[in-house]
Amino acid sequence: MVLRTIYLITQDREASEELAQETFVRAYRKQHHFRGESSERTWLYRVACNMAKNHLRRRPEQRGRGEIIDFDRRATAHPGPEEVAARRESRARILSVVAELPAELREVVALYYLDEMSVTEVAEVVGIPAGTAKSRLARARSELRRTLRETDAVTGNAYE
Repeated sequence: MVLRTIYLITQDREASEELAQETFVRAYRKQHHFRGESSERTWLYRVACNMAKNHLRRRPEQRGRGEIIDFDRRATAHPGPEEVAARRESRARILSVVAELPAELREVVALYYLDEMSVTEVAEVVGIPAGTAKSRLARARSELRRTLRETDAVTGNAYE
């Protein structure tokens, strides 16, 4: 889950793998700094998000625009091949639109939807007020809807 979150922020597979490993090393080395004001999970995600954002600040030119990787491991009960293909296509389409969001919106989307954190947890991880986290989620949803509708108008697809 840490890898998926970092990847969604950086859009760089190699860097994400390195940053995920470094997140756990840094968390281990800095565990004495954990004050218990949040859950260990929230603290670990904060370390991961900070590392991803620092990576983008240091190397903005390396932000990947390559393949979209789906790290979702949630299994479904034996869907048929057509359903699998349709889900994969829909998910890839959504992930590609999410990848185009600004980093601050991608971050809250990843934590809220992919890592299934509450708005309060997202706010703690990102280091912003809960109201700001809600606002960013609303902006991200609005932007996603707008972009998906625009692509639907061009391609003739219908996204629900």
